[in-house]
Order: sequence, then structure tokens, then C-alpha cells
Amino acid sequence: MAEHQKRYYAFAEFLNEQGFDVYIYDHRGHGTDKKFSDLGLFAPSKGYQLVIDDALTVSEYIDANRRGGKFFLLGHSMGSFIARNIIQNYDKYNGVILSGTSFPPRRVLSGGLMVASIIKKFKGYRHISPFMNNLMFGGSKYTKLSDRTAFDWLSRSHAAVGAYIHDPYCGYICTASFYQDLLKLIANAGKRSLMQQTKKELPMYIISGEKDPVGNYGKDIKRLIALYKKLGFTNIAFKLYPECRHELLNEINNEEVYSDIFAWLQKRL
Repeated sequence: MAEHQKRYYAFAEFLNEQGFDVYIYDHRGHGTDKKFSDLGLFAPSKGYQLVIDDALTVSEYIDANRRGGKFFLLGHSMGSFIARNIIQNYDKYNGVILSGTSFPPRRVLSGGLMVASIIKKFKGYRHISPFMNNLMFGGSKYTKLSDRTAFDWLSRSHAAVGAYIHDPYCGYICTASFYQDLLKLIANAGKRSLMQQTKKELPMYIISGEKDPVGNYGKDIKRLIALYKKLGFTNIAFKLYPECRHELLNEINNEEVYSDIFAWLQKRL
């Protein structure tokens, strides 16, 4: 959310060096090739389904054109919610890595969806919504980490946070329609009946920082893993990184994170 694929090139190059092909793309309403006026919008309606369909299209392309070997999906933050939606209906991955995901209470999501729909109805789907942005990211879970900037919750790395802040294609406030779509993605990712459509033996690696406010400082991650196990999932691995914040791939110990992801992948080759 509110970033672009180029921020992942360093990790992609690391995987290349280990012998992996890496495919990466920008979601709708994201990317350095977009007009600034088009950032932060999926679609006028049902954008959440469109970004899922986009990811499925990309996945089908990769599956048809890859050079063999196994096929893994990695989703970070908003991407993790899209990934969790995809695996409910697509079973060609040999493993899925979820970074910086969450599992908020349904009542919180219902309230957010109601507010977003009201704003969208009265102000239009293109309305840039500081209110919704603050509702989702302005709470004490986020602000208590703001030692230097409003984006300190992303990482302890001053360089990474600084680069994010000074990148015009990052950190922008999104549209009312986008926030509605995001909340819908999160809600469907954590809906039991839909989660049960994912194959129970799918290898999954869930990683998060113990000081990531998106994952409620690890509490939501533990709740999510407990639910997966209760639903009969048999191949769940996870790691919570002490002191780490939201963007593990941009944390000050990112070499450890890189190594852990590679080790998990290696076991499944």
C-alpha cells in the first residue's frame, strides 16, 4: 500500500543470487509509472476483487512461463491480505510467505467498512480521505513509535524511513474507495468460511515484527496462527522478530530476515 515495486529490488536481487527467478509488479493505483492523480485508487467499485484478479492473472502467467522448479508467493502488508485471498481459490503455489499481516477483530473491520462506505457515498469514490487514513493509521499503536517522523512505525532504519518519506510515490493518502477495498480484503482474508477453502497442507511462513502495529505487536499474528491450526492447517511456520517494526525487509537486521526466508524456501525445494 502506498509504495511501489522498486522498494523490493534489493531483496529480489538477493534471491536472484541464490538461484531464484523473481517476478514483481505494482498493484492498481500504485507505481512510478502512474500519474500522481491516479495514485491510491483501485477502481470506482469492487476494486478489492480486481486486485485479486490481477494477482491471479500474474500468477497464471508465471506458471505458464516459468523455467520449472517450484512456485512461491510472497505478500507484504496489503500484499499479504491479497495473498490470503488468492490462496482461497488458487492452489498452484508450493508455498506462501506472509510478511506484516494482521487479523483485527471483525467488529473493528465492520465499523471501518461502514465509515468508508458513507464517505464514499457522500464525497465520491475519488475523495482523498485523511479521515480514513487517520482512522486506520493514526492510533496510539502507530504514534507511540514516532520518535522522529510519522512513519517511524515502518522500520528502525532511519535511512529506509527517510527514503520512503522523500519518495513522491510512497506514503500518500488514498481514496475513500481504496480504504473500503482494503478493509474488504482484510475482512475476507480472515473470514473462517473462506479461509477453509485454502488447502490445509499448503506450506505457509508468517513473519512479523514484535513491534509492528499492523500486527498489533504480535498479538494478531498469534491469534491468526492459532486459528489456522484450529481450522486444521498442518504446515504453518512463523517467526516474530524482537524490536522489529512493520517492514522487515527494510529493518536494520534485514540480513537476518533475508536469510530466514531463504532457509524456509530451501527446505521446500
